[in-house]
Amino acid sequence: MKIDVYDDYLNIGVLEKLEEPLILEKPWYFGADREWSDKNRSLTLAHVIYRNDFSPVEHYFLKELSKNFDISRIGRCYYNCFRKCDKPEFHTDPGNLTHMFYLNYEWNKSWGGQTEFKEKKEQKSCKNIFPKPGRLVVFDANLYHRGTAPNMSMPDRIPGRLSIAFQEGR
Repeated sequence: MKIDVYDDYLNIGVLEKLEEPLILEKPWYFGADREWSDKNRSLTLAHVIYRNDFSPVEHYFLKELSKNFDISRIGRCYYNCFRKCDKPEFHTDPGNLTHMFYLNYEWNKSWGGQTEFKEKKEQKSCKNIFPKPGRLVVFDANLYHRGTAPNMSMPDRIPGRLSIAFQEGR
């Protein structure tokens, strides 16, 4: 399983400054990991932006990625805000690689919210990567993965487990 974790990739002070615009200025919509017509879909707060529409915030993340990675094939980014009791499903991403930043400047591992990875959809065991401020996770987009909801011990002042995934293609 090809998953690379880079701790302290982003400065926590930058994440703290970004929190208000991310929460109050970005449009948040309901996203689903299944087709909208599927009555068994699970909804989470999400927002997708295509590269032509990137704001200075997304360009900041691209600039940081470009220091160590080829960003030429990145075509979109996908924001997630997993809230208590959300039940996201396993899925794959477009393209070959996904570059995902955890965006909370404050996070306690005891709050949960890990990303689970597995190679096959029907596989039982998972590899878990927990959110950590400033952490970047780069993984094979064909790996089945899902964010998990924070548990009830996450303080109510925190909106949820925030992340942004830069994906290849459209």
